[in-house]
Amino acid sequence: MDSLFSLSRASAVVFSLIFTAFAVQAQPCSTSNASGCACKDGTTDCDLLPDIKISRDLLLDAAEQPEVPGELGVSVSTTNTGHGPLRVVATDYYVCGSDTIHSPGGLTTCSDGSAPRQLIQQRIYHKNPDGSMTYTDRWAGSMTYHPSHGHMHVDDWGVYSLRTPTADPNPLNWPVVADGAKLGFCLMDYGSCSYYYGHCRDAADNILTTDAPNYGLGGGGYSCGLTNQGISAGYTDIYYHYLDGMQIDIPETVCNGTYMLVVHVDPYNYFLEEDETNNVEAVPITLTEQGSITAFDLTVEDGGTTICGGDVVEISSPLTGSDYLWSNGATTPTISVSDPGSYSVTVTSPTCGTVTSNTIDIAVTEVVSPSAEGDSVCDMGSMVLSAGPGATGSERWYDTETGGTLLHTGADFTTPVLSSTTSYWVERDALFPGLSANVGETDHVGTSIYSGNSFNGGLLFNALAPFTLKSAKVYTDQAGDRTIEILDAGGNLVAARDVTIPLGESRISLDLEVPAGSGYLITTRESENIANFGFSSPRLQRTNDGSVAYPHTVPDVVEIYDSNFGPGLYYYFYDWDIQQEDLTCTSSRSEAVALVRICTGLNNPLEGALSLSPNPASDRAALRFTLREAQDLNWQLLDLQGRVLQSGGGAFAAGAGQVDLNLEGLAAGTYLVALKAGERVYRERLLLAPAGER
Repeated sequence: MDSLFSLSRASAVVFSLIFTAFAVQAQPCSTSNASGCACKDGTTDCDLLPDIKISRDLLLDAAEQPEVPGELGVSVSTTNTGHGPLRVVATDYYVCGSDTIHSPGGLTTCSDGSAPRQLIQQRIYHKNPDGSMTYTDRWAGSMTYHPSHGHMHVDDWGVYSLRTPTADPNPLNWPVVADGAKLGFCLMDYGSCSYYYGHCRDAADNILTTDAPNYGLGGGGYSCGLTNQGISAGYTDIYYHYLDGMQIDIPETVCNGTYMLVVHVDPYNYFLEEDETNNVEAVPITLTEQGSITAFDLTVEDGGTTICGGDVVEISSPLTGSDYLWSNGATTPTISVSDPGSYSVTVTSPTCGTVTSNTIDIAVTEVVSPSAEGDSVCDMGSMVLSAGPGATGSERWYDTETGGTLLHTGADFTTPVLSSTTSYWVERDALFPGLSANVGETDHVGTSIYSGNSFNGGLLFNALAPFTLKSAKVYTDQAGDRTIEILDAGGNLVAARDVTIPLGESRISLDLEVPAGSGYLITTRESENIANFGFSSPRLQRTNDGSVAYPHTVPDVVEIYDSNFGPGLYYYFYDWDIQQEDLTCTSSRSEAVALVRICTGLNNPLEGALSLSPNPASDRAALRFTLREAQDLNWQLLDLQGRVLQSGGGAFAAGAGQVDLNLEGLAAGTYLVALKAGERVYRERLLLAPAGER
C-alpha cells in the first residue's frame, strides 16, 4: 500500500512542475536570476530565507485526522510562506553512532549493520543589488534512508502530541497525554499554495496563493530524491495520516473528550528561517472512539517497588488530570516515597472524570548495621578494630560517619599508630535478589499460525517498574536473523537485539533493558525482515484462534495488554522470562573507638619503648624490651587483616628481654607485632622486605 501513497506523492510532483512552469514565466525570480525577487526588508541586498508554518486548516479537517481505538491519525501540511526556498543539500559526511565518517560516493551501512545518518546542509539564496543570485550552504542536521518509503527522510522534522491545555500560552509546556514519533520526512513540493487553498496564510491569517512572497522560487519541483529535496517558496509539503509514522498511539488512560493536537516542525531549529517562533500549531480535537476507565496502574520511576532504607522512589500517575490526591495526602502528579506502605491516587480529569488508581505496595529493606568493637592501647600504638559478630568480610571502614575516605575492606581493621583516641566507622552491604518471573501466553496454540507477509505484528505492554526481558519463546518455519526491538509510545527505539532464530520452537536470549513507562511495543524491525526474507513479516508464529486473553501481568512490574493489531491476536513472543535488577542495600555506619589510654609511670610494665630489629627485616627479627619487674608476656604476629600468623608467651624476668620471630615463608609486606604485658598491649609495625632484597 505504501507504494500507492508514494505514487500519489509522485503525481503531485508532476502536477507541481507543470503548474510552476507557467508561474516562473510570469516573474523573473529564480535561483539563477534574482532581479524580480523581493526582499523581506524592501532592500535589494538580502538573504532569501524560507518560513515554514503548519496549516491550521488541514489540522482542523476532522476527516484527515481519523481516530480508532488506541490511535489517532495525523495529517500535516508544512507550508513555506517565506521569501526563499527551503533547500536541502546532501553531503559526503555520515554519522554512525558517535562517529562522523567522510565517504565520497555514499555509505549504505554502518559497521554494526544500522543505517547511517547522512549529514545535510541548507542552501541559503542571496539577492545581490545587481540582480544576480548567489548562495551559501550551512549545516542543518541529517537525513536517513527509510526502506518502507524507499527514500531519504530529513531527521527530526516533526513532533506530534495530544495535550491538555493550561493557562500557559506555550503549547509545548502543556501536559502530554499521548506522544507521536519524532518523525523524519522527505521534503518535497507536494503542491502550491494556490492549489491547496487555505493551507498558506500570512501573519495576519490572510490566505496566500500566487501572492505568496517570491511565489515559485525554487522551481516547484523539489522531490524525495537524494539530491533534490526542499520546499519552494509558496509551496507546501503534505504527509497524510495513512503514511507510515503519521499516527499517535493513545494510551488506555486517555478517555473520550476534547484535547489539543500540538504539531511542532523543525523542533531543534536545524533550519534557518525568517521567523523561528511560528513552527508550532495547536488545534482542538475531540476523541470519540476511546473507552472510559475505572482504574489504572501507577508507574514506578527509576527503580522497583522494593527500595533500601533511606532511599527514595518516585511513583507517577500516567493519567493526566487537573487535580491529584494521593493516599499520603500529596497533590502532585508524581510523589517521592521513602516509607513502606500501600500508595494510590485519585485523579480528577476533564475527560475521564474522577478515577482512583490501583494500589502499589512499596517495601523498604533495612540492613543490620555491624556491631562494631573497639580496642585500646596504652600511650601510643596500633589497634585492631572488629566489625563484630556476623561479619562477612566485605565490611568497609571509613574515617567519618558519613562520606569520608575508604580506609579498609574486611571484618577487622588495623589502625595506624595512634597517640590519641580516634573513632572509625564501619558499614556493610546486603544483596537482595531481584524478582524473577514469567509472563505472557506460554505456548502457541491453534492451527492458523502465520500472518500474511505484509504484516509485522507486536505486543503492547506497560512497564510499571524497570525490568530486563531476559528471553522469550518463538516459533518459525524460516530460520534466519531478526532484529527484536522495543519502541516507546512515540515510536522511539528503547532497546534492540539481533538474534538468530533456528527452525521450529526455540527460546531466544534477549537481555532487553526496559525502563518504567507505558505504551511500549515489542516487535521486529521491518527493514531487517525485508532485507533478510523479502517481506515485512518476520515469519514468526502468532495466535489468533480465540484463546488469547489479555492482560498478562506480573503485579507492579509489567502488563501485556494488547497487540498492535487488536486484542484477538498474540504476536510472536511467548513465555517472557523477566528479571528485575538485584538490590544492594548498605547499612548505616557503626562507630568503633580506638582508645589511647594514659599509662605512664609505675603503671607501665616496660622501661622505655619496644624495638624491632632489623626493620625492614628479611627472614628473622627480634622484638626487644626492658621489664620493670618479672612479668608473664604474650605476643602475636598479625597481618594487616588482623589474622594471627604466629603467637607465643611465657614468664620473663625483670630487665632486658627478647622474642625472636621466624619470618621464613611470609610474603613481603607490612605486619603487626603485638606484646601483652599485664593489662597493657603494645604494637609495632614490621616491614618484611621483598625476597630479592633479603
